Amino acid sequence: MIDFWNARYAAAEYAYGTEPNAFFKAQLDQLTPGRLLLPAEGEGRNAVYAAKGWEVVAFDQSEAGQKKALKLAKETGVSLTYLIKDAMDFDSRTTFDVVFYGFFHTARRFNTPIPSFEHIFKTRRHAPTGGLL
Repeated sequence: MIDFWNARYAAAEYAYGTEPNAFFKAQLDQLTPGRLLLPAEGEGRNAVYAAKGWEVVAFDQSEAGQKKALKLAKETGVSLTYLIKDAMDFDSRTTFDVVFYGFFHTARRFNTPIPSFEHIFKTRRHAPTGGLL
């Protein structure tokens, strides 16, 4: 999967554009800014939008995605943290006010029902009581 996403994000244009996902934007705009975690963030369009008021930590397994996300952040004049991580292995001692799970593609070996966010991201620990998943 890493090679697939690196190849997809290697193009000069942004695969999904540079504007945030409409649902993400509509929901985020209703919330008080805080700490935000964005798993499987790709080229950073949601992270860059959110970083205009939120403290953002994003991650993806694609180095090409990270490179484009950080380029877009620089062009937009915002800062964010963008890690190279596999979502199946992500773990952090940091808590977040919001964890946004937009799209997550798995390799064929994971073609089994996903029982919960905790199973994939261990996110319950990352979004304490009052936090949003």
